[in-house]
Amino acid sequence: MKPVTLLLISLLSFLSGCLTRDDTHPDMPLLPHIDNARIRIDSIPNTTVHSFIFSADKTKIYAIVLTASTGVFATHTLVEYDQLGHQLRQLPLGEMSIQQTELALLQPGSLLWQFANVFYIIDLQQFKVIDEVHTYWAGNYPDAQQAKDRAKVANESQAWFHQKQKEIGERYGIQKTDSVTFAVLEGNKANADKYREAIRAAREQQTQFESDRHEHYYEEYAQERIRSGKLFFGYRSPGGHAEYLFTKFQDGSTAAFTLTKGLAQKTEVRFLQNDVNTKVTLNRTNARFNFAEGQSVSDKTSALRTTEKIVTKRSSLLSGAVAEDYLFYYELKLSNETARFKWLLPLKLSNDFYLQSANGSAFILKKDTLYWFHL
Repeated sequence: MKPVTLLLISLLSFLSGCLTRDDTHPDMPLLPHIDNARIRIDSIPNTTVHSFIFSADKTKIYAIVLTASTGVFATHTLVEYDQLGHQLRQLPLGEMSIQQTELALLQPGSLLWQFANVFYIIDLQQFKVIDEVHTYWAGNYPDAQQAKDRAKVANESQAWFHQKQKEIGERYGIQKTDSVTFAVLEGNKANADKYREAIRAAREQQTQFESDRHEHYYEEYAQERIRSGKLFFGYRSPGGHAEYLFTKFQDGSTAAFTLTKGLAQKTEVRFLQNDVNTKVTLNRTNARFNFAEGQSVSDKTSALRTTEKIVTKRSSLLSGAVAEDYLFYYELKLSNETARFKWLLPLKLSNDFYLQSANGSAFILKKDTLYWFHL
């Protein structure tokens, strides 16, 4: 790493001093400093990296880079870097809202980027978007059909609740079901209270009933569309939080249907085998590539794990305010060397959970800055 200025050292020392006595390892350095001088650290300076992934041969890094940010919207660009952080190519994707996105390799030469309800399929040889695939789920499919299905659900829900209300009224001897005042006046307060509790429970059941019916009608729509097209492939998110069935149609368009349990059982899905590092103990569904205490990842000759996580108070360098934050302690092993450091927020991994590039460098993302460790 290039020598840092005296001012930067002072600022980092001040930030470290802002941690209260809750810091169980006050002498441990804050990233980008570590306690092993034999391991060097480099980064891509002045660049906001939102997420990244390795190429199939691990010789390149593909990153979603944000520029001209307003805090809500930013220009998104797919940038290709080599293992030394040199920019090779870039693909502008436009100004979009800032939100969690996901990268995945479909094949060695094909990258998938998911933003909101659209999958962008990118040909890595041409380095351009070759298809935009819209996703559908129970709350999102073509308006005309969805409006009809919502009307059906509303009618079914109303009929269901009226029947439930009648049954509850009969159970507690309350005939005037639009009000419990009559029952109370007749001295039947105990039954009136039970009636109200049963009605509240029925309202909760009604919400679940509507959700189940919406899912039922979505599954009917999806099945009909899937049968009219050509089955393309099943795709499972690297984080394991969603599954999709990509279907290609006669007009050349492709749609991705979110798979419910019922839809998965009714369709024969062959899942594409994503290239994902299996040597992780991360809860992929909830962590969304963030570390938590006791979780780790290993890859080739490297390993990264959190040794401890505490809640600490710190003073903000910008506002001077005192706020609670998580303080994480990490241990990094790179070949035969080990380094320790801490940081106030969880670090992020590549979207495929790999840690190392082909030359042995270990890459992590810290607060929008991509760092790599090497000997």
